[in-house]
Amino acid sequence: MSGSPALNGVGEGDFSNNSAAVEGKYFLENATLLGNIGFDRHVIHYYGYDSDKFILAKDKTRQLFSTFGTDFRLNSRFSDPRRLQYNGRFAFSTTNDLFDATESEFIVSGGAGKQKDNLFAALDVSFDYFKKTDGSFALLTNTSNLSRNIVNIQPSVTFNKEKAILKVGVDLGIEKNQGTDLHLFPRAERPFRSPSIS
Repeated sequence: MSGSPALNGVGEGDFSNNSAAVEGKYFLENATLLGNIGFDRHVIHYYGYDSDKFILAKDKTRQLFSTFGTDFRLNSRFSDPRRLQYNGRFAFSTTNDLFDATESEFIVSGGAGKQKDNLFAALDVSFDYFKKTDGSFALLTNTSNLSRNIVNIQPSVTFNKEKAILKVGVDLGIEKNQGTDLHLFPRAERPFRSPSIS
C-alpha cells in the first residue's frame, strides 16, 4: 500500500507499506511444530513544516524502517497427562532504519512438566537477548549500543484436587545490562472451576 496525500504548505507526506509472511504447521507423532517468517518495509516522509519558508528535497525528509522476523515453536500433544509435556521456542527479529540504527532480539525458551497423581510439576526457562545500535548521526555516550540479556527460570507445582486447583512457584529473573540484577518473585494462583451444568 502506498499513497501521496495532497498537503498544502506543510511538505510532502508520501508513504508506502509492504509486508510479506509465510507461516505453517507440521504435525509430528506426538508434537506440533509451528513457524512463521515475515518481512515488513515502511517508508514515510516527515511533514508538518512550513514548506514556503523551508525548501527540503524529498530525500531529506525520507525515513525507512525494515523488519525481518522468525518465530518457531514446538509443543507436545500427549493426551495422557502422565506423559512428559514439553514445549520450545526460537524467535529472532531485527529492525533497521535509513540511518543505520538497528534493534535486534533473540529469544530461546523451553519448558517441561509431568503429572504425578494430583500434582503437576513444571519448569520453564527462557533466554532473551536484545541489542540496539545507534544511528550514524548519534553522539556516542555510555549508553550507546547497549545489549541486554535476561534469563528467566520459573519452577511451579500445581495441586489439582476435585474441588480446587492451586498453583505455586517462583519467578527468578537475571538481567544483565550496564550491571547485573537479580529478581525473585513468589507466585500463587488459584483458578476456579466452572460449575458443571447438569
